[in-house]
Amino acid sequence: MRRLYRPKLVPPVLTPSGKGGRQAKTFIALVERNSGKLPYPLDFGKHWAEADVRGALYAMSGPQCAYCLSPLTRSDPGDVDHFRPKSAVEENRQHDGYWWLAYDFDNLLLACQKCNRICKRHQFPVKGNRHFTYAQQKSLPWERRLLLNPVLDDVDSWLTLDMDDRLYPIVLAPGLTGIAKERAETTISLLDLNDDEMYKARRILITQTLNDLSLDETHKLEMAACRYLPGSWVVRHVLRHKGQSDLIPTKAKERLFFLHEVCFDTVRAKDEIAKKGETSRRKKRLETLTWCLATFSYGKESGIIPILEEYKLTELVMAHLGAIKTD
Repeated sequence: MRRLYRPKLVPPVLTPSGKGGRQAKTFIALVERNSGKLPYPLDFGKHWAEADVRGALYAMSGPQCAYCLSPLTRSDPGDVDHFRPKSAVEENRQHDGYWWLAYDFDNLLLACQKCNRICKRHQFPVKGNRHFTYAQQKSLPWERRLLLNPVLDDVDSWLTLDMDDRLYPIVLAPGLTGIAKERAETTISLLDLNDDEMYKARRILITQTLNDLSLDETHKLEMAACRYLPGSWVVRHVLRHKGQSDLIPTKAKERLFFLHEVCFDTVRAKDEIAKKGETSRRKKRLETLTWCLATFSYGKESGIIPILEEYKLTELVMAHLGAIKTD
């Protein structure tokens, strides 16, 4: 897990006039007419899985799970996970879930299927098992959650790799105490961040990074350390451990690296549709990538317009950007 920075926008489908926003208002009105209680289980439309939401999340985390940092692939393009579960809480069977956050962009993360469906599921541990309800929603920042949030918590300072252990496990940073320590311990355990699969992947990546260092592969290491790319968290730790922190790209440089990657993938997605025909999967991939670029454009990322022009994507992205600005 590493620190994420959420885009300062709301995807159109989740705005008050979007499908998700309208459904959220319907749910809230229903509950408020029923003295603040759910009269029956809610039927959620999966508007959080629309391309504009996935694109904005992709712009935030890149093609990797927000929790375990595993690469997202065509076979596992990632689930849109509700950080606070929307319909149930495993630790508290009397709780209806954080249903009012189902279409709240701030509650969504891009996660691999293992983290979302196997490890996390409807779990949301809190200290004392005191899960807040809809009536307490304004106090959520003070809920004593025990799961790390990669947007809100300083995970880059709280988690580290033990480079002296040949398995390279993820461990707590030295001196971590209090609620930060409890969250870190709970998260490592709940998400199974040190299972055999993770150990093997980290060993391979660390061996490759050490080999690239010995060969003085400067550009390759800079690219590998870009925080948007899978494995970068491990690469950055190795570089710091070896006294090569100067190879870690600046935030501006790593954004440019990632923008070129997304533009290249977008062009490939367009070409695939042109050559093989449009399918729902191909269309959704192209839309997701385009919304990712629109998210960066909305954030006025430095140098993005010349990059879009280079890949002949300006018109396509600007059309999507207009939907963000007007909705």
